[in-house]
Amino acid sequence: MKYKKLICLLFATSSVALAQTSSYWDGQQTGEWGDASGWFESDNSTPSTIPNGVDHVANFSNNSFYSGWGSISLEVYAEDGGGSEIDGADLDVTLGTWSQTSVTSGRHIDVRSEGTGGAATMTFDVSSGNAAINHHANSTSSGLTFQVVVQLNDNLVVTTTGNTIATGYREGVTFNNAVSGAASITKNGASTLSFEGSSANSFSGGLFVNDGLVQGMKDGAFGTGDIHVAETSATSTATVEIADGVNDAINDLASLYLVSFDDGSTNYSTITLAAGVNETIAALYFDGVLQSAGTWGATGSGADFINDNWFAGTGVLSVVPEPASFGVLLGALSLGFVAVRRRR
Repeated sequence: MKYKKLICLLFATSSVALAQTSSYWDGQQTGEWGDASGWFESDNSTPSTIPNGVDHVANFSNNSFYSGWGSISLEVYAEDGGGSEIDGADLDVTLGTWSQTSVTSGRHIDVRSEGTGGAATMTFDVSSGNAAINHHANSTSSGLTFQVVVQLNDNLVVTTTGNTIATGYREGVTFNNAVSGAASITKNGASTLSFEGSSANSFSGGLFVNDGLVQGMKDGAFGTGDIHVAETSATSTATVEIADGVNDAINDLASLYLVSFDDGSTNYSTITLAAGVNETIAALYFDGVLQSAGTWGATGSGADFINDNWFAGTGVLSVVPEPASFGVLLGALSLGFVAVRRRR
């Protein structure tokens, strides 16, 4: 009987814990993540716990409760002696999933670090599988921007659907600060993922683009790993774009893999290089086939190798194999030379 009671107690405790891992923002246009009054169950009336832990889910889908450009600060809610709100301490937040779906016009959210330290971090961490950001906009000016540092403890899948660009606003998901961690980022959905700001990203697991546009707006935008851009259907639009003035969005030692989809009519993935861009990589692959060293680009780029299927824009991609590759090649040539001399 004692064991049965213990099992029932453990089951009840775990059920409560699971029920508390998913919380809904109540729709305040601005607020603090650490304000317990801001989080509810899906009915928007039953209070919920503040989402901050491995596997926790933060929902921002009840967007009818706020309007305009919202701002959420990763800080503890604090008041002075008179009950007036004051700046609280920074609050580092851990999530498994960020969900912001069916977003209507004007519901853009900025995630900021405005506490007394000004250096809060958003960490994505799950006990199994992948962490996720799900963002779907039904109308314009409905993006999500992380102004805070983002740490990846697990691979992150970013799914952005709906609108892409509206005049004066950036849609989809934007990382406007450093993204770090020994993990990858996978981009799904036809909308936009943008890496902006001034701090280089150091996530090392690679970038996988299956659909939509991924923009590199700064040096070090795409982390330190390899880049995989693959069309996954006849209608997908997998594209990586490097902006004007950026020449080191991809790590110099990384490889770029461009993959097409062929169902009778080939749909090519694309890298778009703005005017003046000269990006360096270690290796270039088209559908798994290693390409020659040298400069690559679209018509008008002046590159050694012109290919308008895989490239767009007038910038240049320079393929410069790393020294180790040259060492292997020279070693092979040396062995061949020795073999010839022995035969003589």
